[in-house]
Amino acid sequence: MYEYVTSTVSTLKNDGIVVHVLNHSAVLHKTHVHIFQNTGAGAVQVADSGSVGVAPTWQWGLGFTIPASGEYWVQVEVDSEFLIPKTSFERSTAGLWVPLVTYSPGDFAVFDRAPRRLW
Repeated sequence: MYEYVTSTVSTLKNDGIVVHVLNHSAVLHKTHVHIFQNTGAGAVQVADSGSVGVAPTWQWGLGFTIPASGEYWVQVEVDSEFLIPKTSFERSTAGLWVPLVTYSPGDFAVFDRAPRRLW
C-alpha cells in the first residue's frame, strides 16, 4: 500500500479540490482519499471517499468544494503502484475553474505503507 500526500494549500470558501486516480494495469485496484483542513488544534478530516475500486485502464475522480476558507491538504491511499494520483486545488474565476496548485505524479510526498518485519 502507498500513501500520497500533498502539502497544505491556502484556499478560499467555494474553491475546489479535484482528485483523479488512474489505474495503469489490467486488474482492478483500490484507492481511498481523505481531505483534511488544518486547524489550531491539528488537522480535521472534512471528506472521506471510502474505499473505491478503480477499473483496469480507467480513472476515478472526486470533486470537493471548500466549505470555509483555510489550509487544506489531501491524502491518497492506493493498494498498488499502478494507481497514479493527481490532485488539483482550483478557484472559479469568471465561471472557469483555474488550477491554483496541482500535484502531478512525482509531486507528492510518498509513503510505502506495506507491512514489514522488524527482525
